[in-house]
Formats: sequence, C-alpha cells, structure tokens
Amino acid sequence: MKLDKVTVAVITYNGEHLLEECLSAVKSQNYPSYEVMMVDNNSTDGSVKLVREKFPEVKILQMKENRGPSPARNAAIREANTRYILLVDDDAILAPDCLRFLMDAVDKFPEAAVWAPRVVYYDKRNTIQYDGGNLHYVGEAINNNADVYIEDAPEKIPYYVQIVAGAVLVVDKEKAIYVGLFDEDYFFGKTDTEFTFRLTLSGFKCISVPRAIVYHKVKMRGLSQVFYQVRNRKFLIFQTYSLKTLFFIIPALLIYEVSLLFFLIFKGELKKYLKANIAVIKNLHQVLNKRRKIQALRKVKDREILFAGDFYIRGYLIKKRYLMLGKKILNGILNIYWKAVKNFI
Repeated sequence: MKLDKVTVAVITYNGEHLLEECLSAVKSQNYPSYEVMMVDNNSTDGSVKLVREKFPEVKILQMKENRGPSPARNAAIREANTRYILLVDDDAILAPDCLRFLMDAVDKFPEAAVWAPRVVYYDKRNTIQYDGGNLHYVGEAINNNADVYIEDAPEKIPYYVQIVAGAVLVVDKEKAIYVGLFDEDYFFGKTDTEFTFRLTLSGFKCISVPRAIVYHKVKMRGLSQVFYQVRNRKFLIFQTYSLKTLFFIIPALLIYEVSLLFFLIFKGELKKYLKANIAVIKNLHQVLNKRRKIQALRKVKDREILFAGDFYIRGYLIKKRYLMLGKKILNGILNIYWKAVKNFI
C-alpha cells in the first residue's frame, strides 16, 4: 500500500474528560505517516489546556462559537495540508491498527470519497454498533450489523455502502469540497448521513472497512435532540430526492409521519415535533436553493441508492413489546410499498 500522509482531526466540545484517552489512542496508531489536529468547538472546560500540556505536538484549531460538529469538520478539512483527513469525534477510541486498515482500503478503493471503520460499543467490545449502512427511502438509516456480535458479522473485507456515521471516517478532501462539505445548517442529527448520501448521489462511493475498529462511547440521549432529528430528516428528503421519487413515495411518507407523530405524542414530545415542522416551513426557501445545487451534482438515480428494510431505532426507545410490534408492522408496510413503486423511480 502507498503511505499517503493523513491529517487526524479530533473534533471536541467540552471533551476534557474524553480527550486524553482519545488522543492517546491516536498517538498509538501503527500507521507511520500522519499528523494530529484538534478542532475545539469553543469549549468552556479545560479541553484546550489539557491538550497543550499533555499533547503539545497536536495542532489546535479553535472555533469562535459552537455551531455543532459540521462547521468544525469543515474547518478541519479546509485546514488540512493532506488529501486524506481522518475525522474523529472525541468519544471515539481507535484500535491501534485502525488507521492502517483504513488507509489500506483507500489504496484499494481510490474511487471512493469516504472510508469508515467498524464502530463497536466501548463498553460492549464484542458487539457492533454499526458497519455503515443504507438510506431508507423514508429518510432513516438502515445500519448494517447493528447490535450484532462481532463473531456473527458476515463481512470481513471492505464493501460499498450508501451512508456512514461520522464518529470516525476518512474523507477525501478534494471530493468533499466538490460536493460542498458538511451542511452547516444541520447542527445535530443526520449531519453525516446527509453528507455521505450527497457524495453517493454525486457518483462517489463510501466504503465500510470491518477490520478497522473504533470503540464508541455511546451517549444515552433519549429524545433530547428530537427537534433536529425531525427537522433534518425533512431537510434531507426535500434536498436530495428527485421530484419523481417524492411523488411516488408520498403515501409511504404520510404513513411513516403519522406513526412518528403518535410515537412522539406517546413520549411527550409533541411540542418539539411541531416546532421542527415549523422550522422546515420557515427554511423552505433555503432548502429549495440547496436542492437546486445538490440536484445539479446528481449522477445516479434514487432507485439505485435508496432502500427499504429495517430502519434503525435505539432499542431503549422501544423497549415495550407493543412498540416493537408497531415498528415491525410499519416496516412490513413500507417494504411492500417500496416493492410496488421502486421500478417507477
């Protein structure tokens, strides 16, 4: 393999309690050619001081305000002096050979734009959180090997996916800039889904690399960020789907939306749901402007990159048996509908 130099960019906000383990893992990589940058999202704790004292070799880039991970990731991509940038969230711990396996995949799949590791639970190291995935046509993620034991995961070699999560990923700077980098208006939720799906829509590839392992300290957020999840899902659909796709999937979107509404009412989150939809309406002009730019990049049809299947919901949100049954029924209906309309899209 070629030993391309890599910029490792750790993105943090108030990560003082996370950074020492994260950066120590970065320093322990057995790949010989990389430099490290930390992008601090205007932290109010001792993050910057800790890095300056314990990791003086790390370049520090400080953001003037915290506008979520996307502006910080974009700043890292722009600032990097290398073609390839490994973006790392501060709650992710790289296995010692993670970067080496990722860069081996870069060498073998140069046509791709993103290469992502297998994400494993930090506190359950025999269980996969996700292995990249595909985009469900209602705008949710279908995560490969979600909550599967590592020994039971079928894939051991790199393979194509449509979307990846942003905890850790290698990005090709030139291709990322070509499609417009991460959308900085998303703030939180679906930031990486939208970015990597936009790359896929533009004809580039995303690669999941199962032998590259990262251990992720998962936060139990519940529905605290449901406003962004609801709003950004609609941003994603309206900006990236073709008009033909939108026309044919209207009934399925309505079925999903009614199901989501009742679920959030049950969870006491109706107010956030309504606010999110109002935000979509208020931002409709901006969404349409972005849509024109994204559709101009399109190289593939939606039916080639959208899927039906079991969209992912964190298990603790649907523990009750009737919620699990409801999700199963909903998935079945959506799967049948996709089979009926896919060939028309």
